[in-house]
Amino acid sequence: MSNKSFHLIDTFDEQVPTSSKIGGHDQNVDWFKCIFCQTDSLDTLQCPASARQNDTSAGYKTLSENLEQFNEINSLPSWLDLNKLNDGSGIQNTLIKSNAKWHKKCRLKFNTTELKRAQKRQHRYISDDGQASLLQEARKSTRLSLPCKIGLKDYVCFFCDSIEEDEMLREAATYGIDNRVRECAQKLQDTALLAKLSAGDLVAQEAKYHVKCLIYLYRKASRVANDDESEGGTQSRISHGIALAELVSFIEESRSEDNVAPVFKMSDLSKMYGNRLEKMGAEQEGRVHSTRLKNRLLTYVPDIEAYKQGRENLLAFKDDIGPALRRACEEDFDSNYMQIYKAVKIVRSDMMATSSEFNGTFAADCQEKSVPRSLLTLVNMLLYGPDITTDSFSQETLSIAQMLIFNSHKRIQKSNRHAKSRETPSQMYLGIVIHCQTRKRGLIDKLYKLGLSVSYDRILSVSASLTNTLCKQYQKDGYVCPPSLRLGLFTTAAVDNIDHNPSSTTAKDSFHGTGISLFQHVTTQMNGQQRLDFQVTSIQCGRVTESLPDSYAVVKPAVLKTNVPVIPVTDSTCKGCTGDLHEAVQNEYRWLETVSNSKEYDIEERTLVSWGAYHAEHEPIKDFEPCVSALLPLFEEEAKSVAMIKHSFDVIKTSVEALNPGQNPAAYQEYSDSEEFDHKLDMEEWCLQMSTERPQFHYWFLTLKLELDALIFIRAIRKGHFKLYI
Repeated sequence: MSNKSFHLIDTFDEQVPTSSKIGGHDQNVDWFKCIFCQTDSLDTLQCPASARQNDTSAGYKTLSENLEQFNEINSLPSWLDLNKLNDGSGIQNTLIKSNAKWHKKCRLKFNTTELKRAQKRQHRYISDDGQASLLQEARKSTRLSLPCKIGLKDYVCFFCDSIEEDEMLREAATYGIDNRVRECAQKLQDTALLAKLSAGDLVAQEAKYHVKCLIYLYRKASRVANDDESEGGTQSRISHGIALAELVSFIEESRSEDNVAPVFKMSDLSKMYGNRLEKMGAEQEGRVHSTRLKNRLLTYVPDIEAYKQGRENLLAFKDDIGPALRRACEEDFDSNYMQIYKAVKIVRSDMMATSSEFNGTFAADCQEKSVPRSLLTLVNMLLYGPDITTDSFSQETLSIAQMLIFNSHKRIQKSNRHAKSRETPSQMYLGIVIHCQTRKRGLIDKLYKLGLSVSYDRILSVSASLTNTLCKQYQKDGYVCPPSLRLGLFTTAAVDNIDHNPSSTTAKDSFHGTGISLFQHVTTQMNGQQRLDFQVTSIQCGRVTESLPDSYAVVKPAVLKTNVPVIPVTDSTCKGCTGDLHEAVQNEYRWLETVSNSKEYDIEERTLVSWGAYHAEHEPIKDFEPCVSALLPLFEEEAKSVAMIKHSFDVIKTSVEALNPGQNPAAYQEYSDSEEFDHKLDMEEWCLQMSTERPQFHYWFLTLKLELDALIFIRAIRKGHFKLYI
């Protein structure tokens, strides 16, 4: 058996002092202890004389006045003798001279509030003949004073505990009032009222009450019930329930560690519970009520007890590992599976209440919105165990939860049909991607039968609905421009031939035509403006698609007037893009010099000498936004035809004018007005001069240039440097 042990801390048990306390007649007061209980306790003693305030006698004055008034109404405890606190100069002066001390909890018994309550309990009954007789003096409800306590029921309200003779009290005579009062107390979690009701029903207790007090209780409970029935209240209760379940799981997991007796502070548990509620987006009114949270934990964790250490509440398990193992061996499987059944019933009801239908786009948070929070929490706990510190869910959790939603039904079905309202983004996205990549019906149908994707017919319906929505928008605008393109961005275009020759034996068709692509260049200062919010209102089951505008779909015939094109003559010399190539060659020479130095000199280990690592290290870091691109609908005409080229430029002009009005064609040219001559030979000129003089040098120079050109070509492809590529 393990050596683990628990140190149980009992709460303060207030007992009636014996003769050794201050009430004894055979001992004097020990002024170094509490003047009331005269016990050695771990609680801190309070002394007004050591306070920082100027008037230190104020505390003694208030206490002495209260004690004298308690004595006047005969409400002092029997064990407290005021003569012990008075040396002849008065109680106040005696306390000041002796620097009297006390415990805070002992002092609270004689404060002004308790004095007023004692005075209020003094009730005098006026008889019919006008003589005043004392009916009952308020005292503690012991067995000896119980008969006297019964006499006060005719004058004390059951709810407000007030004693007013001039207000008429009514008596509870039906069990309906008792049932409703108990329901209200449970809704409000009124511990004081629940304690009174635990003594029996209102009829048996002969409870008296004010009508206004009963109505106030009903209205207060009704407001709480209305808040709970609202949508926000329901979601808040769900979040509170999930947070409590995770907190209980955290406590249970901490208990499983060997040779460790976990002790939890309620302050830490309250902070953990509040942080989890905040991450889940639940509304909170102020801080977490630690006492209510403690009671809920004690309800759902029966093996844990609460202990009080000073001002801190502690929770610890009362049993050792031996009793815990014995309870595990005697585990009731019926109870366990009933708990599983209840949990599944709760999660399934949330699943049936959740609907998700594809509207043409995938939003950033579409996966979280398509799955209830309770299902995500259950799947996450099944995969990774209880974790109260994580505020997000992994992609695996989201995928499994969406698959459960997609394959769930209200009742058992023999077919594999799925409702449109239960199509989750994950299954729809997977079907569309596979259809775009392969166009194979058999593969999509296999995934559909496995419950991983939507059906092939559903994908065709979605594709037709998207096409019809776009075509209607194109016909309304009069031009073809995909909704992904933005307004106010510099736009360029590219026209190229499309040759699709499928090499697989299962291919049924090929395509040869022309494609037009539009590119928009985004900068950090200019991100463009979204053109329209594209959404499909309803997806029909048909597969018939709308036609494109005639201005785009119809390619008008066109011919050149002459077969010899006229090239305009420029007045200046056009300088090509040789500067980039020259700079690239110089970079290769610098790399060769680094490699050569690494062989002759000792260099650091971190110095990069490989070709790829060297250029990656010297490549400047550029912060740029990716371009926005879109492919327009394809044409069956060949790209080399004059009619297709002319039609392409007409389409590009219309689209660019719609996206970025006023944009002019841009061309890149560099002109050299003068030439600079430098008589000092650089590396390339020196190599050319040496090649003319020595044939062997010329051979190795050509070999070096071939290798460098190959490396530059590879670097141009990796960097996407178009000028180096050409």
